[in-house]
Amino acid sequence: MDKPTKKMIFLFILGMLVVASIIILQEYLYGQGYKYISFILPTFLGGISISIIYCFHYKRLILEKTKKESRYKKLFENTNNAVAIYRPIENGNNFELIDINQKGVEIDNHDREKIIGMALQGDGQLIDTGVSPVYEDVLNPDAKLPEYNPEAAQQKLAEAGYEDTDGNGIVNDPENGEDVVLEMIYDGNDVYLKKTAQILAENYKNMGLRLELKPLEKSTYSDLLFNQKKFDVNLGGWGIIDEASDSMYTLYHSTAYLNFMSLDSEKLDTYMENARFSANEEVMLENLYAFQEEFIEEMPVVTLYVQQYNFAYSNDFGGFEVYPSDLKGLVDPQSLSGVYKK
Repeated sequence: MDKPTKKMIFLFILGMLVVASIIILQEYLYGQGYKYISFILPTFLGGISISIIYCFHYKRLILEKTKKESRYKKLFENTNNAVAIYRPIENGNNFELIDINQKGVEIDNHDREKIIGMALQGDGQLIDTGVSPVYEDVLNPDAKLPEYNPEAAQQKLAEAGYEDTDGNGIVNDPENGEDVVLEMIYDGNDVYLKKTAQILAENYKNMGLRLELKPLEKSTYSDLLFNQKKFDVNLGGWGIIDEASDSMYTLYHSTAYLNFMSLDSEKLDTYMENARFSANEEVMLENLYAFQEEFIEEMPVVTLYVQQYNFAYSNDFGGFEVYPSDLKGLVDPQSLSGVYKK
């Protein structure tokens, strides 16, 4: 083998080693947070090395972009707040809806009056915010949920690209073309929740979404809800635990165990803390009012109804005290302790 050939082979091997070293160094530096790196190489290696560096850098950018998009998509779809994404048009003088998450559509999609009339046989009343209407003295009259409007919900879905493209009555995901199907979990032993779930499934169908009902045994349901936080839609309830500010703190504060929707709102936390720990009734009321208004804006849950319970007892006895909750009632030990025979 002549010397020129040996030299070319040597240079080629040397070049490959240099390129391999560059790739290793490139990956290491990217891993350390460096985004833009340049190398000065001999001319005959320039094309190879720059191409490889560019390819690796481009691949990393694509991977980072994909990861970010996936992360934000999950946040968008799984957040328990109503979120709509608008794009400015006409030089910023108008906006068009390009996407909306599940919670944003649900606000218009619950026929609460029908649920009370059919599932509860009329024994219930509407609740608009996280504050139960049994707390009449702290209710904010201006904090109201929108009326049931499946047409408005359908319009929001259509504007975001969710339309029934195959004619089966269920809207399709604009990305993969599949039917939009959601699963709702609830306590299968609660007869009222069973009736409510059936009405909600009809509401969702009217909007173009399929809601699959999944009644569960109580312990399994609680584990999915509070521990795993693994569900599409949850149907459940709570009883009044204490006075309004304590109840709200126990249910909705970012640190509360019962905060199954993982609500994390600095505004709501501040209002709840101020209301709960204030020694001034006026300050407490002011913060509870503000809490209810912000609750409607963020909509961590769609509140449906407060159920009314009927108990029968003999007129031969007195001293019963009624508690406004499904956790208490005429059969509560605290009430029974005051019962006497007339």
